[in-house]
Amino acid sequence: MGSIVGAFALLGLERQVSAVTVHWQIVVGLLLIGVSLFLQEGLYPSLTRLAAAAYGRTRDALSGSSTPTTDEFGTGRRLR
Repeated sequence: MGSIVGAFALLGLERQVSAVTVHWQIVVGLLLIGVSLFLQEGLYPSLTRLAAAAYGRTRDALSGSSTPTTDEFGTGRRLR
């Protein structure tokens, strides 16, 4: 799944940046270096974690796991 998301992201980024500057390869190359340095697990897991944080859910809740990871009182404490 990650390779598909990455391919679409790269193509979309290339298209958007090339509309702004003729030096789009430099911009895309720097962003690829940044992604490989700072998002080492990849773009898709990072986006999944970001979406989970934005919606206040755990990563398991987004993937459909029915096992609760926090207590039912909303304190945010993780269960063992």
